[in-house]
Amino acid sequence: MNHFFVDDFEKAFSLDYDYAIQNNKESILTIGNGRYGLRGTFEEKLPYENRGFFRSGFYLCQEGKSEDLLCLPDISEIRLVLNGEFFHISRGNFKKHERFIDLDSHELIRRCIWISPTGKSYDITFKRFFSFANPDLFYQEVVVGSDTEDVEILIETGVNGGGSGSKKSDVFTFESRVIDKSIMQVHVAYGLPDSQSLTFTQGLKLDNRWLSGDFNVKNSALVGSYRSFARKASRLSVTKVTLISDNSLSIQEAHGQFSRCEEYAGHIQKHQDSLHRNVRLPLELLNRDADINQKIKASLHHIWILTPYHDEMSIGAKGLSGEGYNGHVFWDTEIFMFPYYLFTDPFIAKKLLLYRYNRLDQSRSNAKSRGYQGAMVAWESALSGIDQTPEFSAINIHTGKRTLVHSGKKELHVTVDVMFAIIMYYLATEDDEFMQKYGVEMLEEYTRFWLSKCKMTNRGLEILDVIGPDEYTEHINNNFYTNFMVKKALKMAAIHFRDQILAEEALKASELIYLPVIERSVIPQDDTFLHKKEIDIYAYRENAGSQDILKDFSREQVNELQVLKQADSILLFELFPDDFPDEVVSATYHYYEKRTIHDSSLSKSTHAIVGFDIKDQELATKYFRESLDVDFSDYSHSSTGIHAASMFRPFLILFRGVLGIRIMADGILKIDPKRQFLVPEFHLTFQYRKRLIKVTYDDNVSLTLISGENITVLFGGEKRNLTLSSPTVLMLK
Repeated sequence: MNHFFVDDFEKAFSLDYDYAIQNNKESILTIGNGRYGLRGTFEEKLPYENRGFFRSGFYLCQEGKSEDLLCLPDISEIRLVLNGEFFHISRGNFKKHERFIDLDSHELIRRCIWISPTGKSYDITFKRFFSFANPDLFYQEVVVGSDTEDVEILIETGVNGGGSGSKKSDVFTFESRVIDKSIMQVHVAYGLPDSQSLTFTQGLKLDNRWLSGDFNVKNSALVGSYRSFARKASRLSVTKVTLISDNSLSIQEAHGQFSRCEEYAGHIQKHQDSLHRNVRLPLELLNRDADINQKIKASLHHIWILTPYHDEMSIGAKGLSGEGYNGHVFWDTEIFMFPYYLFTDPFIAKKLLLYRYNRLDQSRSNAKSRGYQGAMVAWESALSGIDQTPEFSAINIHTGKRTLVHSGKKELHVTVDVMFAIIMYYLATEDDEFMQKYGVEMLEEYTRFWLSKCKMTNRGLEILDVIGPDEYTEHINNNFYTNFMVKKALKMAAIHFRDQILAEEALKASELIYLPVIERSVIPQDDTFLHKKEIDIYAYRENAGSQDILKDFSREQVNELQVLKQADSILLFELFPDDFPDEVVSATYHYYEKRTIHDSSLSKSTHAIVGFDIKDQELATKYFRESLDVDFSDYSHSSTGIHAASMFRPFLILFRGVLGIRIMADGILKIDPKRQFLVPEFHLTFQYRKRLIKVTYDDNVSLTLISGENITVLFGGEKRNLTLSSPTVLMLK
């Protein structure tokens, strides 16, 4: 079976279950369909669990408070009682136990042989998936039986309005009813506009009929109890269906639609058929390293379940896998996620840009409130586009005071990151309609912001008092990443402007923007970084992601050290690989590589990509391996959700790093592959200007035009003409 992440403790007593890694497992075993995300908790409740269930675009919006991703009612709990004994991970022991995601169907499957406290043996299987055929349907299946005795089965399940996520007060109203002694309906509201309230319709099906049960309501939970029976050596299969509907369906219409739902086996086939028709898998791994295969395929699973196929929303830093960062959208989306969609599904790439466009008025207000012109993209964005960055973070253990959060006011590069994504979208798609309706207006407004932020001095236009991608360095002047991005974006954007006076101002500003002077072939991260104190960071790198350095130093002290949280200037080499001399790229890479802790999940993948560019096989391979473990290790820092952007990076390491695929400033597609041995064989397909191109990587690299008109590309330094179904081959050195 094509699956990943077996949670297996075969022949181990259940008391050996490691609760310390439980929340990480819940994150990486999340399932969903782009509209919904459900963490991979057990069917029965456990201590320390976080039964998070989320819907794209559903935020709790209260005046004067942060817009936080809503925790929806728990719909996944199933209490199972077999011959009077309550099934639980902590009771009895297990002859076998495994959980995994089926990567073809995106089901979470759990199988076990449970030895009850009285010594009876039961085979138990739980399955669950969110439908792609109908994105508002959630299916579960329970299969129970014993080879040694008859089984009296009691199933207790329902809708728990207070049981999802760490926040127990999200539900403001909870109304419930039971129809025909079998179908439960719960209507919940959150103090939001009524159009965003939800109705949950739920029931159990056996032998194509809805089971009757006993029902009770307690503490904002409607629970049904259902009894059944399995003969010795047989298996009973019960389907649980949940329909989640908003006000586009009345409660009566929801019941009518629900009553026509089929059993598990029937609907999963519809789900898979719809999935395979609508979602193209862009990467096929051929190598034999099971661990690497599993982790890369796992990342593709998470990309699929967090992609907003069904709704007009962007992607939060944790996707729909947890409450981390309150579900907010950051620069991660445009810089680290967007390129994947740009080359595999431009329709989704366009959606992500429209999310920013639909909040352009609020970006104008954000700029005005900070004393700037034009539009300033919120550092943390949710539903409204109002900046959601908190004023304070945790208590500073060195001072005993709350730490001020400066990123919302100072980490301004998010605005130019969105500009860059718009420009790259047009280069890759030539979508004139998008540019005329949306893109030009966005670029002009973002340009007005930067022109009002830049300050003229005797060195030129400077960008003062900012935070770059390296968030351990605050309140600095002329962050090279920010200045260079603005310099490039203004020049590339101006050719699209309708306002010709603004275009002239942008081109002039682009020429005048100051860049710190390169020293000994090393790009200065900012005006002062290269002259700060150096320290040994080895111990901190050993536990990357923990931010342990902040236990030994205050933020003010870290600010005066040559210490990076994540790739900063090096990120420019990923985005603009042809804009810097080879000796500058190599010297800068190795300089900052020794000073970067990688406390950000986004850092190691950038070091991998640029490592392949400079042909440092050892470091590139090291960082490629380590980037795969950002989430997919037992002791990752993923308890509040996976790092969504890191899921896109394995594909992009292969696409941008190994294959060297990028768009030149003139729109020419450049492909400059490198030899590597971590993933020695793979197929990768991508889109470019209405063409579908397949790359086969093994001892050689071949390009095949699958669909679209002939195209000339720069392949291995030479111009090659791609024609339909006629491979163009390059020998790898």
